[in-house]
Amino acid sequence: MRAARGIGHRYTLPVRSTLLACPFCREIYQIEEAEVCPVCGMGLRGLGELPPSFEVREQMAADWERLAPEDRRLPWHYWRRGRGALLLCSALGLAAFFAPWIELTKPELLSLSGFDLAQTRGFWFAGGATAWLVNLPLVASRRSVNQMRSIRIAVTAFSLLTVCQCVLLLIASPQARLVPLRYHWAWGFYLSGLASIVAGFFAITFGGTRPPEKMPTKVGPVQSSDDSKRVLH
Repeated sequence: MRAARGIGHRYTLPVRSTLLACPFCREIYQIEEAEVCPVCGMGLRGLGELPPSFEVREQMAADWERLAPEDRRLPWHYWRRGRGALLLCSALGLAAFFAPWIELTKPELLSLSGFDLAQTRGFWFAGGATAWLVNLPLVASRRSVNQMRSIRIAVTAFSLLTVCQCVLLLIASPQARLVPLRYHWAWGFYLSGLASIVAGFFAITFGGTRPPEKMPTKVGPVQSSDDSKRVLH
């Protein structure tokens, strides 16, 4: 690593970097030419370390304004239009998969989570957790209204998979044959089903409606073409 000393700062540059630039006037110099800008007196920095110039930022803002409202990229922390609710429900449903689902009282005292059922009864019981794992990055990566609306069907299917799994467990609940069996459904089972229902509701309307088109700005008063209606002062 090489170092270029500026006014009160020490800037570290990669070995392959041979160009320096002034943060103010953006003049470019070879690394052997100068360490301080001869025009502005500011310490030079690596060309790749400088933020975009004012002209570039203006061009980026103009390009963003030209985009349709439904195609504009939203920040990562945007939570409206069902995005935040889906992320929260997916995280909650995934956490509930490791919570108690079944509490056995006979033939022994035993607590089984969804993870335990997936290990002992087959991978089918892990279908809901797999759907939550897919939902989290799928929803988080959608940062425009059109992107959100385009995955409604997929997100709805993934969100409702856990509640379908819970309904099948209730219908085909284990029955005692030779050994007395007594159990009840634990809070993790109901929490998983509730998170799935709420997530399904937000998934159906994920992205909301398209934003209205921006109306043109009114420049000035509309003048009548009939000169006889003008008022002279």
